[in-house]
Amino acid sequence: MVTYGIRARHKSTHALPGPCSHCGTEGRVVLDIHQRYAHVFWIPVFPVGRRGETTCEHCQEVRRGKELHPADRQLYLELAKEDRTPVWMFSGVLVVGLLIPLAFWQSDRHDKAVRAMLQAPIPGDIYEIELASNRFTIYKVIDVQKDSVTVLLNNSEANKLQGIYTLVEKGDAGFGNDQVSYSLADLQRMRDEESIFSVRRAGE
Repeated sequence: MVTYGIRARHKSTHALPGPCSHCGTEGRVVLDIHQRYAHVFWIPVFPVGRRGETTCEHCQEVRRGKELHPADRQLYLELAKEDRTPVWMFSGVLVVGLLIPLAFWQSDRHDKAVRAMLQAPIPGDIYEIELASNRFTIYKVIDVQKDSVTVLLNNSEANKLQGIYTLVEKGDAGFGNDQVSYSLADLQRMRDEESIFSVRRAGE
């Protein structure tokens, strides 16, 4: 479940001149400025404005937003304009900016590893196959010739990618007697078409 929303963090406190409009106590009203920001999993993504509120430290009356007295609101706007947005408010953007290149690098690394194993297959390799949308299965390499392989077809299919793990856990009991032979070029083509999306090799 993705946790997201808007949060606020205190930025600064300013003493206001004059008496409290509620209790009349002199010099006890303060203006607090809060920075509001959008977050995902509590990581700030980007700022979404500021919020000002006044509090009387004597009677605890709180005013915010449209409730602020005109003079207090004007002071809040001036102070908020002077405050710089802290860099950490863009933490999420920075994280995403780092993760995107990492994801591309990892995807390219995985693709090269899969292609290398398809180019040099060994008996026991398990090919993770997408037959069609929401149809997944596995093939097992049982024989390798100079430029071709023979695979055993699994008896079952999964309707979710996670179901591949269940098929693998069944081991040899999940495979029937049906066999298919592919050339090494066929395997690379199946990788190009993303029919083969991963290869499992014992010990790797």
